[in-house]
Amino acid sequence: MLFVCMAWPMTTSAQSGQVEVVEIPTRAGVMIRAIYGRADSPAASAVLFAGGRGRVGIYRNGTVQFESYLTGSTSRFIRNGISVLVVEVPSDRTSLNGFRHTPEHAADNAALIAYLRQRARVPVWMIGVSNGAASAAAAGLLIKENGPDGIVLSSSPTLASFGDLTSVVTDLPLQDLTVPVLVVHHKNDPCFTTPYAGMTELMASLSRARKRELITLEGGNKGNNPCSAGYHLFSGIEDTAIQLIADWIKQRPPSGTLAR
Repeated sequence: MLFVCMAWPMTTSAQSGQVEVVEIPTRAGVMIRAIYGRADSPAASAVLFAGGRGRVGIYRNGTVQFESYLTGSTSRFIRNGISVLVVEVPSDRTSLNGFRHTPEHAADNAALIAYLRQRARVPVWMIGVSNGAASAAAAGLLIKENGPDGIVLSSSPTLASFGDLTSVVTDLPLQDLTVPVLVVHHKNDPCFTTPYAGMTELMASLSRARKRELITLEGGNKGNNPCSAGYHLFSGIEDTAIQLIADWIKQRPPSGTLAR
């Protein structure tokens, strides 16, 4: 697939990598704006899914309106040898609520994966935080050809919220995932949809994953908002969280997707 993308190069770099804002065509008449950060000699690439409603608020100069430990971590991934796409919601939507488990979302994500493979011949991973974990998991389940090489689920919802009933990761048939899956969670996550106790069921569901592991983090800043800051988003320990994720990804051997 050949992509014809709009791009706005940024004047700044992130730890010697190159960063630009791109608009990637996905479904007919739909595009996704993203920040693409390319590491020097990347070991892998990754699509980063925000939590909440999925909005990032990406401006043409590369700044973002809603920054979290993932959407604000382009430079952290780059210096750890991972190229990334920080993605906005598709142009035909205002949020990802009710959308994360749909074939349309999978089609968008398949286009993002293809774009990253065009930019660098390295494995492509899907990484989500909070509600974004459902997007990452669904990509691994719904994209039947040329899907992701691995998935990272962080602060994963295992209980339903009133805002997005499709964000519950354990409602998905996780037993059908065969790619490597890393689960990252704070031991004291206070968000009511993402209790640490839910990790037992989540890990048990990943029975067919080629490799699976739970990394439990502690410490950092508790914060005042249980589901939008603090332990839930690894406040104060973002560098540690991203380095652990990057190191785990780099330890996984490339899959057959590189031959496609």
